Amino acid sequence: PRPDLVVVGNVIRAVNPDAVALAGLGIPYVSMPQALGHFFLRDHVSLVVAGTHGKTTTSSLLASALHHTGQAPGFMIGGIVQKFQRNFALGAGRYFVVEGDEYDTAFFDKGSKFLHYRPDFAIITSIEFDHADIFADLEVIKKAFGRFAALVPPHGAIIACADDPVVREIVGQVACPVVSYGTGEDCQWQVSAFRARGLSSSFTVRAGGARYGEFDLPMPGLHNALNATAVIALLHNLGLDRAEI
Repeated sequence: PRPDLVVVGNVIRAVNPDAVALAGLGIPYVSMPQALGHFFLRDHVSLVVAGTHGKTTTSSLLASALHHTGQAPGFMIGGIVQKFQRNFALGAGRYFVVEGDEYDTAFFDKGSKFLHYRPDFAIITSIEFDHADIFADLEVIKKAFGRFAALVPPHGAIIACADDPVVREIVGQVACPVVSYGTGEDCQWQVSAFRARGLSSSFTVRAGGARYGEFDLPMPGLHNALNATAVIALLHNLGLDRAEI
């Protein structure tokens, strides 16, 4: 039967035989990010994790934490999540977690994928020069992240890593609330007293200058403590209490 709609992945080029046939037959088509935004995100609270580094890890931590608090989140992540042994779920709850990739969307849409993800809340972990095959320099990447950050509405928030100077620059231009995290004393959510224990770690989180809690993570590295703190800050902004988190 003739398809009602074709979803075109970004590995497909315009000269692909299926893409050529698609155009010749006049069948409606969308990119994968468009399909995700239209069919799954528009009826959920969209939680988008973006950044040059740490997207998959942070998205996985966020989806797993929401699951453990009974929120039954949907998610679409670019890696297999240990808790679920899969990288996607429809979810019965109101939240949908998306790994917000800045790579281009499709052969007919060279804009970044995350521009289609309707973010209500976002985490931005870092911004550096990457994907040199499609971005000419850091300035072009900054423009893409600036467009993404501008999508977050006033009723939402961006959880931003203030240790990264480029992230600070980008979120300094948005109208929505910005919640900072990092190791600096000026961060609203501060990681302190980081302690490594083999492949695990523990750390203290301070919020607004006051001790918020002690946290253990079955992952090594200060960078993962920062990823977890971004999740902690977002969960707090979503209204979950400290004991649940």
